[in-house]
Amino acid sequence: MRKGRQLLLSEVTGPDGIVAFKLVNGIYDCIIVDRSGTVHKYRIEFNDELIDTVIEI
Repeated sequence: MRKGRQLLLSEVTGPDGIVAFKLVNGIYDCIIVDRSGTVHKYRIEFNDELIDTVIEI
C-alpha cells in the first residue's frame, strides 16, 4: 500500500486471501501481486467516517 511515492504497508495474505490495514483518509495506490506473479494496480480513495470499512478487490 503506497501513498504518493511512500510505501506505507506490505502484507501477505493467509489461505483465506484476506489482509487488513488501518488507514487514515486519503488516496492510496494498492499493488497486488498474485500467485502467478501478475501485478495488479488499484487506486483507492478512502474517505469514510465509519470505524470499519471493507474494500473488496
